[in-house]
Amino acid sequence: MTGGAEYSVHFPMIENDEAIVEGPIISLGESWSGMYVKNYQVPNASTTWPEGVEEAATQRNTIIDDNWPAEIDIVTNRYIQFAIRSGENTTFTVDSIGMYAGAAGGNGMAYRVMIDTDANFANAETLENRPSNVTNTMVALSYQPIVSVEESETFYLRIYPWYTSAASGKYICLQNLVIKGRVKEAGNDNNIKNSNEAATVKVYPNPFNGIFTLENLEVSKDASIEVYNQSGVKVSAKSIAGATETVDLTNAPSGVYIVKVYTENHTQTFPVVKY
Repeated sequence: MTGGAEYSVHFPMIENDEAIVEGPIISLGESWSGMYVKNYQVPNASTTWPEGVEEAATQRNTIIDDNWPAEIDIVTNRYIQFAIRSGENTTFTVDSIGMYAGAAGGNGMAYRVMIDTDANFANAETLENRPSNVTNTMVALSYQPIVSVEESETFYLRIYPWYTSAASGKYICLQNLVIKGRVKEAGNDNNIKNSNEAATVKVYPNPFNGIFTLENLEVSKDASIEVYNQSGVKVSAKSIAGATETVDLTNAPSGVYIVKVYTENHTQTFPVVKY
């Protein structure tokens, strides 16, 4: 599944539901079934965030009519959905997914994150099942599902929330969903190439624990490596002095990071996951 043109779809969910798209991919946007967006704000005045993440507004979602019934599992027609697809005569992979999620208003919020290429979710895969959550606490969720999406298919990601007791004023809070992968020509072993694509840089290990390595780097004037967290904050930067460089994120929290390699003629972007 290597090769092809890189893409990313980023839903900040800080002030609206719009997506930022890079590469040859199409965002079908965010949608709701049995739910709606109450507002965009921090979960609570005293919210706990993953270490190193700056507090920001989130998308606070709740059930239609604001009254949650007492439930023990998901309701299949109540969810928040994100969808993407590629253009004609292309296939694509989903190589990494990351986001922040949390609860506000009480400890009874539960949710499940699922993916499928079938709109009926007949063959859905569960990425995360969280039957209990601490209120006013945002957590970093990251996955490397490596899903291959065929021509004319759509990739769906759904979050199914439920509440463990009858209550109102309860919210599932979302922020900074990023979906990344590569797009290829359908039925052709020749991958689509980015117009500015340089020799493929090898990144390993990925996922990593503290330090990862980049190989096949191009040494040129002002060549550099920059690493960003899911909030777009730069957490590391260094000049490229040789074909192999290491990046130390030992003190950074777990989650998905975006590595950008800048050379004189090219820019390359890679998702990495710290566990």
